[in-house]
Amino acid sequence: MSKFGLIHYNYASKSLDDFLRFTSETGFGYVELQVGTVWNSETANPEQNAEAVRAKVEGYGLQVSSLAAGNDFVLLDEDGIRSQVARMERIGRLAKLLGTSVLRTEGGTAKDAVPESRWVEAMAGCLTRCIEFAERDEVYLAVDNHGIVTNDGDLQVELFERVGSKYVGANMDTMNYRWAGHDLETVGRYYEIVAPYTLHTHLKDGT
Repeated sequence: MSKFGLIHYNYASKSLDDFLRFTSETGFGYVELQVGTVWNSETANPEQNAEAVRAKVEGYGLQVSSLAAGNDFVLLDEDGIRSQVARMERIGRLAKLLGTSVLRTEGGTAKDAVPESRWVEAMAGCLTRCIEFAERDEVYLAVDNHGIVTNDGDLQVELFERVGSKYVGANMDTMNYRWAGHDLETVGRYYEIVAPYTLHTHLKDGT
């Protein structure tokens, strides 16, 4: 059975409680949360906070469908890669405490230090480093077709095939390809080729 929910960042003006109440009252069963909800610069104990947030979510009769990691994997420097992978591992643990196994994963941000010709190499390198903890903890990294870098279905498939793990796939956003300027025929083709790798979906109607 399909599981439908709402994304917290689309309701940024609402407090967490107001968002959860609205989600529950409108008949949805799931929520996607941002990592900042459980771990930010002011959080003394992220793990304890994740448990408290889960209790609050469940108090409204809801479950967490995914946790958005806010990562950046468009990196080639070793220090940056290590830092991002270590951060992702901890976020994976927080996700499990929230009751989900899905991390909405960013490809990353375009930058001068990493030419476009090496974007897939950079992201695949970081994702491959994540496989060890993903397999151990059974955490799935759903790479979003968000922003500039990953808003291309052919690139996504190349990325997933290069990594070659069931723990790395797509967060399919049905509007983002069009936002990026792809024509409707191309968007339809992207849906078809990325669908087999899809772990989580953002369903939008373009309004």
